[in-house]
Formats: sequence, structure tokens, C-alpha cells
Amino acid sequence: MVKGKVVAWNLAKGFGFVEADGEKAFVHTTDLNGGTLKVDADVTYETKESEKKGEKLVATNVKGPGVVPKPKGKGKLTGTVKKWSVGNSLGFIQPDGEDEKAKDVYVHSSAFGGGNLTVGKTVNFDVQDVEHKSGRQVATNVSGEAVRGVGSKKGTAKKWIFSKGFGFIEEDGKPTKEEGDENEIYVHCSELGGGYLIAGRQVFFDLEERENDEKKRTHAVNLSGPAVRPADVTTHVGGFGRGGFVGGRGGGRGGYGRGGKGFGGGKGGKGGKGKK
Repeated sequence: MVKGKVVAWNLAKGFGFVEADGEKAFVHTTDLNGGTLKVDADVTYETKESEKKGEKLVATNVKGPGVVPKPKGKGKLTGTVKKWSVGNSLGFIQPDGEDEKAKDVYVHSSAFGGGNLTVGKTVNFDVQDVEHKSGRQVATNVSGEAVRGVGSKKGTAKKWIFSKGFGFIEEDGKPTKEEGDENEIYVHCSELGGGYLIAGRQVFFDLEERENDEKKRTHAVNLSGPAVRPADVTTHVGGFGRGGFVGGRGGGRGGYGRGGKGFGGGKGGKGGKGKK
């Protein structure tokens, strides 16, 4: 075990850093069972190499006076999930009794231990003593019917086809040998809010069988983890078509294609030149 101090904690995003002998290590709220850290307080922890680019160490098994446990019981406030971005792991809550024109409350997945929220469903929550950079209050201790925790399955993003807006996941312990393998798990960009997966990175998910899928594929839903990335029109072939994401072949880097009908449908028209 390493003895160190908490040097930073971001309440809005649920992560921070601990330090010992001049070496920092990343800490996420999911490694604290939904808790937080108190800056300048003492902690003990173990370290491991990070899978993320730009990070050297990750702290695990963090203990000591610097750890603030997750609040017990339901939040005192109630509201409805107004928006949720799977790729960014954040969204907004419309508090009950508030005017719809009033500022909604910012919520990050760290406020409920990771996973996703379902738009239109209700939550219980408290608000933190800090404000988000947008001026909104920040939700904490979130629970209720809208919460979909971290997926029960864990695996690795195998590949992503940007031009078609879908890819495949390989579940841990069930390797796939080739395309079409029965263990291959299909994921569409619509499950990622128009985002995509980074091949080779870890992802958490649940499984769903769909009767209307003629190919009888196993679909991944409720995705989260390092592999998940939000929509970015500068990196998607075809950009955003008129009818939806990946609708057209055009669009170029930074441009927008005319697109096909519906979400990701049709061949679409020729895209614009795009911004350089």
C-alpha cells in the first residue's frame, strides 16, 4: 500500500488525483463505491498502470480519512431526466415544481456509480455545494427508475465501421474468430447517442435479442466505459445526413452530407466540401 494525499477532486465529473513521493495517480468515484475524496486529506492506496493515453497510474483500493462515503438513503429532491448523452456520460434533470424555462440540473454518471439514465423517467437526487461551469447546480446521490447502472457484461470493442455507423464487441471469456461468429456482439451508433467505439478499449454493456433483426444478431445496449465516445462530425465518414447520423457518403471532414431518409438510412446525396 502507498501512503499519500488527495491533491484534487472534481465533484462535477467524479474523479481526482492522489499523490505520493511526487507521483500522481488517477481516482474515479466508481472505485470509491460512489464516494468522493477530500482534498489535502491522507489516504492509502494501491496503483496499477492506466489503459488511457496520457495517464500513467490509477489508484485502487483507496482508504483513509480522505475518503468520503456515498450518502445513504434517497435524495431529497425529485425530477425527470431531460437529456442524456451516452458518449459523454452526462445529462440534465428537470426538477419537479420548477418552471421549464428555469435552469435544469447537471448530472454526471459518477453521481449514481456509473452507467446511464433513461430520458423521461424520474430520479431522486441532492445537489452539491458547487456549481457546474455552465452555472447549473450539480446533482449527487442520484437514484430512481431512470438509473440504469453499469452493464452486467464486460468486454472489448473489436472494431467500428464509421461509414456504416456500427461495430462489434467481444465479451470477456468469449473470443470471436471471424465476422459472423455466434459470439460476436453487434452495437449500433443509436445506442451511443450517435457516438462510436474505440477498438481495443474496455466497454460495459447489457445484451438484448431483437425479433425484428433478420440477421438474428445479439445487440449490445446500456453501454459505458473507456471505449465509448460521443458523436464527432469531424471524424465520421458521411457526417450527419439530412435524415440522421451516417445518412450520406458526403460531408467530408468537418462537412455535412445531405443524407438518406431516417436514422442512418439510405445512400444519401453528395456531401459538401466541409471546413478545413
